[in-house]
Amino acid sequence: MKKSREITELRIMPFREKVIRLIFLAILFAFFLFIVGILKSDLAMYIAGCLYIYIFYCVYKGEVVFPIHFRNHTKNQK
Repeated sequence: MKKSREITELRIMPFREKVIRLIFLAILFAFFLFIVGILKSDLAMYIAGCLYIYIFYCVYKGEVVFPIHFRNHTKNQK
C-alpha cells in the first residue's frame, strides 16, 4: 500500500504545482490589466482588472467555492 500511495502522491504533485502556477499567473494578469487600465485610462481594462481582483479576493476569503479540491483520497482507503 505504501508504494501505491507514493505513486498517487507523485502523480498529484505536478498537477498541484501547475494549478498554483496558473492561479499566480492569473493574479499577475489581473494586476496588469488593472495598472494598464489606469495608465491608458481605458475603462474596460480597468473594470476587467477590478473584477479579476475581486474574484481572486473572494476565492482567497473562501466566499467562492474553488472547484478543485486538494484532498488525498488514499487516506480513506484501508
